[in-house]
Amino acid sequence: MQNLLHQDGYVPPSFDVHLPGNNGFDNVLIKRDPSGNITDIIINESKQVSSVGTIDLTHNVVGTTGSSCNGCTQMTTDWIDDVLVRMDLQGGDLADLASEINNFINIDGGTITHLVSGVNKNTGELIITNITGF
Repeated sequence: MQNLLHQDGYVPPSFDVHLPGNNGFDNVLIKRDPSGNITDIIINESKQVSSVGTIDLTHNVVGTTGSSCNGCTQMTTDWIDDVLVRMDLQGGDLADLASEINNFINIDGGTITHLVSGVNKNTGELIITNITGF
């Protein structure tokens, strides 16, 4: 999927965006203008497609103190807020990325595109669903 979006100018960070335990975001893809300013951010969650063609997100997530997630669902705005808080607590590159994403949302007024993707093992088809606003 990253290769598909790279063709449109989206680039992943040069480091692993996962939190310890393989938690948090599966993919973060950032599009910048020629001056380096962020123009768009995509957060993608990769999931297995069930035998009946559905993709399930995790529900009732217990959020970190300081986030708006309390019993939220994965890939909602509250869940993304929680992951950004946890990234900030990790420090280093993850904290810097969290700050950049928060600035894009809160200062620049940007909107993050929320995608869920998976491969249907029966057909080999890549399924990408935009769930922004969910």
